[in-house]
Amino acid sequence: MSSTPHIFECLEVSGADRARFLHNLCTNHILGLAEGNVSEAFFCDARARIIAHGWILATAEVHYIILLGASAEALRRHLDRYLITEQVTLNCSTRPLHLLPRSAAPDFAQSESSEPLTGGAAPDGSAFWVNLTWNDQQLLLLSADRQDSDWSSDCLTDDRVNAIRIAAGIPVIGVDLTDEHLAPESDRTSTAISYNKGCYLGQEPIARIDAMGHVNRRLCKVSISGGSAPAISPGSDISDNAGNSLGTLTSVASPSDTATVGLAVLKISQLEADMQIQSDNQSTHRVTVVD
Repeated sequence: MSSTPHIFECLEVSGADRARFLHNLCTNHILGLAEGNVSEAFFCDARARIIAHGWILATAEVHYIILLGASAEALRRHLDRYLITEQVTLNCSTRPLHLLPRSAAPDFAQSESSEPLTGGAAPDGSAFWVNLTWNDQQLLLLSADRQDSDWSSDCLTDDRVNAIRIAAGIPVIGVDLTDEHLAPESDRTSTAISYNKGCYLGQEPIARIDAMGHVNRRLCKVSISGGSAPAISPGSDISDNAGNSLGTLTSVASPSDTATVGLAVLKISQLEADMQIQSDNQSTHRVTVVD
């Protein structure tokens, strides 16, 4: 199976009004986010359809928005539409981002907190980092020059990142979720969407969905029978035993010779149904939703 490319991008937001500005345009609390803390959030349009998803690190001078899959430039253009008189500057970072085990953090990040959803930045602005826990694994998302660094060899490969983030239910925007999906369909409601922060762009439809009780489909973690299944491709249809479509596999990985895992957008009403998927060689494999 081919791996999904994982390109982290970053939008740097500076200026005196940056916290309030971001707070009004994303799904989670940013106003009052303490320096060194991180908030996971979606950026949506007025219909609550997803534009970007990521992690926002507050530092003394800058709020860093780290994105997985979404374009920093596209998010910059979206946010720029809502700039009127606010003192805010939006810049797409050109520094590369790397994911590595927290235990391999470079010396300049070792003295900081290792708690999830915390982070820090070098005083000279040459690096910043975010602590994440995906599938019970402590990770460091690091923006720093990797050349001649002692941590370079510890950076996770795309295949490893793919397996870890799938097991943790982390979507890649443009792969697992697109602008055709609503933020609550992500299954990240408990970590990335606040229902008590007040008004923000997309808040009204999200509140209506909450009042209704559910969406009609959502991103699910799934396991696929048959060990390291042969060539099961993202985009493959997931169906019931009668061949009725229940959803679509969006990402897949084989973290071992005995397991294949994936993410899939599935109909909520059919999550208890017997599900199956066909590999590229037409063999049939059972699909099970993983809580």
